[in-house]
Amino acid sequence: LDSLSKNSKKGGELQSYALVMKVFHMIDVLLLPILMFRPVSGFLYQQASTKKARTTKSLVLFMSSSSSSESTASSPVSTTTVIKVLALHGSGGNGEEFRQKLQPVRDYMLAQQHPVELNIHAPTAPFVKEGSSDGYCWWTMEAGARSFTAKEYIGFQESSQLVLENMHDDCDLVVAHSQGAILMAALLGLNVITQHNPRVGYILNGVAWPNPYTKELSSLQDVGDTTIRTLFLMGQADKINPMESAKQVRQSFLSRGADYCDVTTHEHTGGHSFPARDDASLQVIADWILKGISS
Repeated sequence: LDSLSKNSKKGGELQSYALVMKVFHMIDVLLLPILMFRPVSGFLYQQASTKKARTTKSLVLFMSSSSSSESTASSPVSTTTVIKVLALHGSGGNGEEFRQKLQPVRDYMLAQQHPVELNIHAPTAPFVKEGSSDGYCWWTMEAGARSFTAKEYIGFQESSQLVLENMHDDCDLVVAHSQGAILMAALLGLNVITQHNPRVGYILNGVAWPNPYTKELSSLQDVGDTTIRTLFLMGQADKINPMESAKQVRQSFLSRGADYCDVTTHEHTGGHSFPARDDASLQVIADWILKGISS
């Protein structure tokens, strides 16, 4: 019995020892690869992290590009409207000179939220201004006469023909200054431009009463279903053509009623020159042109 007991104890110890050894072996099996390959695992983790970073960066760039594209696609594209302009200079000027003076107006219109390009055609009057080498006029008068006092405009018919030839059917706007504005007022009074009435209208700066055509301008005739849009620009310090004379022309338009004439008036603090560098005047001109285009 003592021998059996001793053998039993010894067998139990052996089993316990075997169990402990098995546990250590399992730990060794589990830990040894980790301990051996820890640098490799770190390298693999670094590679995976780098790849993830690149993927993330590419995704960010793609999203940024897509967002930019969507933003560009969703942003409204401004389309420039081109209108054809006939510009008539004043006495002593010429076509190219007046065209250059209107450059600030062109720049201002292009800077609008809805850009408008003024395609300006500026013919030069047929008569040389007396005492000038590069100045021209639309007519001549007797000595000492002014356009608002003269009894006759010598050469008016020739100038009228020249203007009518340049007022093509696709003319959208007439911008006339001083003697050019008087010429246009007279032509409207004579009712000879009905078929060429520009859709945007007329801008008359520094206009005066065309005295030889008082009768015609005092009884303006209707032009069918067409309404004449006119913007009068008047300089409060104009010493060449007084504002009173310009207001007389405006009144002849107003007397025909809104169905015939859509009249707008802007008085600026300047003189006789076209107010191309006056911010307030530029804004009035821009608003008036844009309204004419949209109507």
